[in-house]
Amino acid sequence: MSEEITKDLEELEKLLEISQRENVKKIILGGIELTKKKMTEENKTIEEEKKKETKPIETIELEKKPKLRFVNITSYSYTQDTSAVTIYVKLPGIGKLNKKNITSEFKSNRVLLLIVDFNGKNHKLSLPNLSKPIDGNASSIKIKRNRIELILKKTSKEHWQQLRYKKNPYKNLGDEKEKDEDPQAGMMNLMKKMYQEGDDQTKRMIAESWTKSREEKMKEELD
Repeated sequence: MSEEITKDLEELEKLLEISQRENVKKIILGGIELTKKKMTEENKTIEEEKKKETKPIETIELEKKPKLRFVNITSYSYTQDTSAVTIYVKLPGIGKLNKKNITSEFKSNRVLLLIVDFNGKNHKLSLPNLSKPIDGNASSIKIKRNRIELILKKTSKEHWQQLRYKKNPYKNLGDEKEKDEDPQAGMMNLMKKMYQEGDDQTKRMIAESWTKSREEKMKEELD
């Protein structure tokens, strides 16, 4: 269609060059303006269609899907030195899992670990209210053959008497940086990142987990 409009425009411009009468020129100029307007509208429509095609569809699908169900990891241990606190999560065989199925998030006062489709289940370790602030950017994760290590980089050399508080100690202090962020929102952001950056197999696993979660939820509602 755009090719035909271009040809029409070229033909009108040729007619304008050879026309002698002013009234005829005005008619041709009107046709040229109308044709240009039509071309602009068509180009705009094409651009809008391209934007729709390039929009991350998986993100839209992700937002529409129900929340995944996770098994809470409750067994872990930790050690520390003057520079870091290291959390050990024992998971036999975890080293064989696709690394893209494992993601972590480090904030100044909390840690979140998500594992998708490990031994048929999704696993989560959420540790809010850390007893001391950490450097989230410098913290890291290591995946070993049978365990995961979360290395929390300390912001000071102080010794931690405990890993975390049961309640948020900063809740009423007005320090927004140290207050707990919504853990559910943090988990969803991590899931979106895992889905968007994952390969086809990872995306398929996440989609299957969502389907299973939806089926279980519907079953509960019917019972």
